[in-house]
Amino acid sequence: NNDLFYDLPKTTQVNLFNKWRYEYKDKFVTQFGVKLLSEERNGGQITKNTNDNTANDLYGIGIDTKRYEVFAKAGIPFSNPENSLGIVINTSGHRQNSFFGNNIYNGDQKSFYSNFIYQFIIKNTDHKISAGISYQYHNYEEHLVSSSTDTIMIKTENIPGVFGQYTYSFRNKITLIAGFRADIYNKDKKFITPRMHIKYDLTANTILKASAGK
Repeated sequence: NNDLFYDLPKTTQVNLFNKWRYEYKDKFVTQFGVKLLSEERNGGQITKNTNDNTANDLYGIGIDTKRYEVFAKAGIPFSNPENSLGIVINTSGHRQNSFFGNNIYNGDQKSFYSNFIYQFIIKNTDHKISAGISYQYHNYEEHLVSSSTDTIMIKTENIPGVFGQYTYSFRNKITLIAGFRADIYNKDKKFITPRMHIKYDLTANTILKASAGK
């Protein structure tokens, strides 16, 4: 619109993604994949206003992002098809180098997530229980440079946890779910997270739902 700034940033982006799936005689199912992203964005001022002599440099914006993600999922059913073990693992890295005028921000994040869940029934499928353990890890390294500051920030998070859930179904009309989580944040902060959901099918087109939690 002739205001001497790019209306939209110039962007170059490359995405690569592939996923594999493997099954073995209805006894073992797994899938894993890889995601890769590379993106560059550039914007800001196209040229100086000839009537503006207050600045010698153009105001530019540049963002360079590199990201990878590797994930894997596996399901192991037992002799009773309602009983199974599920495993989820995910790791990723995200790096951003950027500048906004004379301000520079560089950030790097590495993350890891794993989840193991075991599901089984009690007598029949009206009563289901699932329980498991999880673990999360995050590492952040940030560097901010401006005219008045040069700051480096580093933070690490370790979050192990356990969880459980009970599901009750009554004649395909009422479903009740009660569950909880317990997590420990960096060894010193404990979080207990209970929750409950109930669903009542009045008719084929009318459903009532209620939930409570913390």
